[in-house]
Amino acid sequence: MPAAASNLAGVRSLGACRSIIEAWRRLTGGPSVPDADRCTLVACSGGGDSSAMAIALASSGGAVVLGHVVHDLRSASESESDAQQANELADLLGIPFERAIVHVRDLPGNAEANAREARYEALEAMAREHGCPFVATAHHAGDQAETMLMAAARGAGPSGLAGIDSARPLSPVVTLIRPMLRVAPQEARALCDAAGWQPAIDATNSDVSRTRARVRHEVLGGIIEAMPTLLERLSDTSEVLAEADRVVGAQAVAIWSRAEVGTNQIRWPIAAFEEQSWLVVSAHLRDAHAELTGGRGADSLSLRVVRPVAEAIIERACARSVAISPREYRWRRVVLIVDQACVTMRLIEPEERSPE
Repeated sequence: MPAAASNLAGVRSLGACRSIIEAWRRLTGGPSVPDADRCTLVACSGGGDSSAMAIALASSGGAVVLGHVVHDLRSASESESDAQQANELADLLGIPFERAIVHVRDLPGNAEANAREARYEALEAMAREHGCPFVATAHHAGDQAETMLMAAARGAGPSGLAGIDSARPLSPVVTLIRPMLRVAPQEARALCDAAGWQPAIDATNSDVSRTRARVRHEVLGGIIEAMPTLLERLSDTSEVLAEADRVVGAQAVAIWSRAEVGTNQIRWPIAAFEEQSWLVVSAHLRDAHAELTGGRGADSLSLRVVRPVAEAIIERACARSVAISPREYRWRRVVLIVDQACVTMRLIEPEERSPE
């Protein structure tokens, strides 16, 4: 029994704790798997959300390791303080603690994106070292709502509007899971309070110069005040949209089966798009764009850009006997050509590109 047995006995009665444990079990194999066989590395910054998740999963009695990643975007004193906080929580819960250090400050590109990628690589390595097939992160219902709202603002399709995935592979042997997507941030704070734990405070969460923090404090907070059940309802909506995205993706497989994929271009016979929905074709074109450009997400192109092209392709496919001139569309780094017989998407050479 963990060192904090008395406090953990108290948190197990909280709805948030039960919700986290139920989601964790569902995402790690379902009811047929013993908790001892769900070895999970809990990614913990020392802050309130990840502390709440660690407390909840430790209370299950399952095999849990607490993992903390230190990167050099913050001062050495702040980083050391967070690491110490996470270590103290592991000691309190009676679970193993592992720390990794990554260096990203001098890397080219977006610093936050570099830090995120390095953090996941470090977590995956720690999970393998401890024999954990799962890494759990503490993205919660508030994070989900922010992500969905920001996706709607950029004109995303079903994939983006569904928000944060509850699970995705980090490697062939390690899966990232998010068991807190139905837990509100105030519930996470209450869980820490019930365990008698004072988490660290990350000042960047209140920095409204960052888009996500501004959405959180200046937009979403007011909506929740007017509609207290918003986070719960958006969690339901996320699951509906995620299922819709799976259905759309399954239909788009038939289009992929007819594609000729090369190094610098993808080509389809125009008949591949016959009798398809513009939603399916839009999702497929986004996926093809990401495949060709090495993009991180299929939703990087807004629906306003993609839908007219999808509708033009379908129109061409449904009227193949009518002669028309080829149509050309330019997106980020690619050109699409729709002609009588086929659709071609190819990478634009650097000298062909106009400023974006």
